[in-house]
Amino acid sequence: MFENIINFFNKSYINFHDLSSESVTVVTQNVWTKLVFDGTVDFDNNGLELNGSNQIVNTSSETKVFKLTGIASISSGNNNEIHFSVYKNGVIIDCSEQLVVTSSAGKANAIPFQCMFELAEDGYVEIYVKNATGGTSITLKNINVIIDQK
Repeated sequence: MFENIINFFNKSYINFHDLSSESVTVVTQNVWTKLVFDGTVDFDNNGLELNGSNQIVNTSSETKVFKLTGIASISSGNNNEIHFSVYKNGVIIDCSEQLVVTSSAGKANAIPFQCMFELAEDGYVEIYVKNATGGTSITLKNINVIIDQK
C-alpha cells in the first residue's frame, strides 16, 4: 500500500497554458508548423519542464509513458481546415492529429487533442498546426495542456 502512495507522488506531470494569447502562427498550406505561444506553467513535478514556449522536455533519467490532453481555441479566416498534432522529438505522433473547420462568422473554434507516448531522457514534445485549406495564418486565442505520467 505504501509503495502505491510513494509511486503516486513520484509521477511526473505538468500543466501549461496561454489563456490570452492572440499569438499568430504563420503557415504555408499543408505544411506542419510549430504553434507559436507564450506558455506558462501552472504546476509541474518530477522531471517534466517547459523549455521555451512550446516544448516539454523529460529531464528525468528515466524513460516514461505519458498521456497528453489539451484544448486550444483558434481562428483562421472563414471555413479553413485547421489540423493540430503532437510531435515527439520532431516527428508527428499520428494518432494525435485532430482537425476543425473554422467558423464562417470568424469566431474562435475549440479543438481538443490527446495522445499517449513514451519519452526517454531529454526527449521532448511540441504542439504543431497546419492549414489544409490555404496559407491563412492561425491565431491562437488560448490553450491548456496537461501531460501526466501513466
